[in-house]
Amino acid sequence: MTQNMSKAQQIMSDLLREGSFNGLDGPKVADSLLAHRGWWKGFIFFQVHGLGITLRDIGQLMNADTLWIMPTVAGLDDGLETLAKSWGADEVGWIDDSSAGEVLRVWWD
Repeated sequence: MTQNMSKAQQIMSDLLREGSFNGLDGPKVADSLLAHRGWWKGFIFFQVHGLGITLRDIGQLMNADTLWIMPTVAGLDDGLETLAKSWGADEVGWIDDSSAGEVLRVWWD
């Protein structure tokens, strides 16, 4: 496993690497996250616009558009948001989740 990541997190990283479309460079984002491993506790990458779109493209591409990142304190303080803005996303912003706390949402259209 890479840099103390769980198997599930490694799978999510692999999915992100496959997600290149609409300005998202999946390998670049995954490498960037790994280079700043101290800034996040975990992340997930998936399609938020419906199962139909995902099923339509199954077997052709990884059709996902949203990356959710749970930061560490260092990530909040040291610029995880600024880093995410360098990835060419259409939207980058914080969501305050009642159970998870502050979560960074990165979305590509």
